[in-house]
Amino acid sequence: ITPGLKMTGGKTYYLRYRVKCVQSTFPERYEVKMGAAPTVEAMQTVVLSETEVDNTEYKEIMQEVKPTSTGTYYIGFHA
Repeated sequence: ITPGLKMTGGKTYYLRYRVKCVQSTFPERYEVKMGAAPTVEAMQTVVLSETEVDNTEYKEIMQEVKPTSTGTYYIGFHA
């Protein structure tokens, strides 16, 4: 879970990160969520639904994040 990020409601932000797995024969699954507190329970907004990764070289991913209201948000990566 990231540190708190101050965001303005209705504004579009871009989250950029890189992913890879150790072996293509053992793909990984991950998802990205956002919430108003740095806890698993607070991660209510889906940024990226569960996705499989089978690449062994880093792949850059860019996701749009658009909060509905102004506040501090946390991004959680679950693999």
